[in-house]
Amino acid sequence: MRSICKPLIIVLAVAVGLGGTARADDMGGAETITINPSGLSTSDLDARIAFIEGRLDASQKHAYYWQWGWMGVYGSGMVLQSIRAGLSEDNEHQADYVVSAVKAAGGVARMYFSPHPVRNGADPIRAMGGNTREAKARKLAKAEELLLASAKASDRRFSTKAHAANVLVNVAGGAIIWGLGAPSDALTSTRVGVAVGTANIMSAPWDGDDDLAAYKARFGGTARGWDWKIVPTLSGAAVKVTF
Repeated sequence: MRSICKPLIIVLAVAVGLGGTARADDMGGAETITINPSGLSTSDLDARIAFIEGRLDASQKHAYYWQWGWMGVYGSGMVLQSIRAGLSEDNEHQADYVVSAVKAAGGVARMYFSPHPVRNGADPIRAMGGNTREAKARKLAKAEELLLASAKASDRRFSTKAHAANVLVNVAGGAIIWGLGAPSDALTSTRVGVAVGTANIMSAPWDGDDDLAAYKARFGGTARGWDWKIVPTLSGAAVKVTF
């Protein structure tokens, strides 16, 4: 078999580097909404924290199963394709298996290093403890950070950068397979890879942006006048308009 070590390293770098960067950029860093939480009354702090905890807990199950379900999908693919590559005696098919294993490894890395921020619901807030006003102000800051991260994670489903990185990774992998003499496998690998990557992006929890808009509408901040998004349904998809 012709050496494919160098191109495989390139594929892995693209998968982990571009894909991971796109995801990290979309998730964003630590932010808050309330400028001065310590200036709020105890009752206002309690109300804001309770509201966010309820929204985060409502999305927790979806985020948890999405996180670990996709970890399982990518992990299984990595193991299966690695085994197939080791057992294959056909050079062209072996290239397909190895490239697929490397892409799956990139998927595992992305899921591990950039986990969904709501996979644990509001547990990170409750774990902070404390009933003083200062402790509650710190809890609110953490709660708003998670709420913003959840909104950015849901918006990532329509991120041009995320979808472009998905296509680029799979086209690069397909190009390697094609160059090693298996054009049919290359086309199939590219199509399947793009489909799987798109399913991963689009199946992520989608309520984060609505939760953020509802929080701002109730407690202050710039709330959206209206917004729209495509959401999955049992029969396909629908357009959801939020006022």
